[in-house]
Amino acid sequence: MKIVIINHEFPPAGGGAASACERMATYLAALGHELEIITSKVAGQAQQEYKNKYLIKRVLGYRHNLHTGKIWEVLLFVIHGFIYFTLWGRKQRPDVVYTFFTLPAGMLGLALKIMYRYPYYVFLRGIDVPGFYGGKFSVLNKIFKPLIRYIWIHSDTIVANSQYLQRLAYNTLRSKPIVVIPNSVDTRFFSASKRTEDKTTVKILFVGRLNKQKGLDCLLEAIAKLIKMHLRKDFFVEIIGDGRQRPDLTRKSESLRIMNKVTFVGWLDKIRLLAHYQSADIFISPSLDEGMPNVIMEAMACGLPIIASDIPAHKEFITQDIHGVLVPLNDSGALARAFKMLIEDERLRRRMGQENLDYIAQYSIFNMERFFSKVIAPT
Repeated sequence: MKIVIINHEFPPAGGGAASACERMATYLAALGHELEIITSKVAGQAQQEYKNKYLIKRVLGYRHNLHTGKIWEVLLFVIHGFIYFTLWGRKQRPDVVYTFFTLPAGMLGLALKIMYRYPYYVFLRGIDVPGFYGGKFSVLNKIFKPLIRYIWIHSDTIVANSQYLQRLAYNTLRSKPIVVIPNSVDTRFFSASKRTEDKTTVKILFVGRLNKQKGLDCLLEAIAKLIKMHLRKDFFVEIIGDGRQRPDLTRKSESLRIMNKVTFVGWLDKIRLLAHYQSADIFISPSLDEGMPNVIMEAMACGLPIIASDIPAHKEFITQDIHGVLVPLNDSGALARAFKMLIEDERLRRRMGQENLDYIAQYSIFNMERFFSKVIAPT
């Protein structure tokens, strides 16, 4: 079967959605499907390349930064997409088109269906669903809600990556079934096989974009409170990622006088990131909203206990006191107390880490056939 995937961000550009798209493409190509990825032009990247048995075409719009995009870049992606598919769409002749994100890719999927009657699926990622916390995108989703509904109504299948996101999407469209295909993780790459531990200092790890959605203000406030708790063991926090909030977070760290406990690492490639997972002791996700965070799955696959905000997406696959600790949203005091408990209890950290290793196996990319073969890759 020939599958065309449209996504405005694809590795090395983008975040969790780009990585999830890449894993799905790799899996489906390994099954023998013919795949073509249509994505943004990115500085320093080949316009066309063959990778992991599928073709990547970086031909739409332009992406200046690998890790953060701008609204005008998304608009340019759509404009170029209409032009590209008007000229070349008939030559694609796919059996199905997969669009990652309702906007912008879903608009192009809709156009292909109108012009050429190609069926298209919409893969919801969170930020493209009305009601999801997404900063400025929350406002845009309200404005474009009628368009989002229209794209969903005319799609052949709507796919959410979590039950929470499915429920949220039903608030916008109740008349059409929405299937759940969870994110997956490469458990052969992300593993605890080479874990290293420092017996004197506990390392806490955050990975993600540095924006309001990720709740990092609360994390920094919790660190300041944790310092005053006179712990029996030392700790430090690594923040991996980048984004528009980084300068504000740096200034806040300085004002809270916690710079000796916090390191802003910046973005890392997959191989270097793995080393940080494997040398960490605790993973933290204080997000205000999520779909199904890849980074938590990666941390679990590396044997880390999780401390996370008790938002629906986290509660869907983190059981309190089994896989980690869920704390009230934006409660820096509760977050500091959760840190203290895990920092001072090595046996608890190890137990939770082992639980996560056992639990995450069901989300391994190598165990996803029951989802992809029955729903995503019809014959």
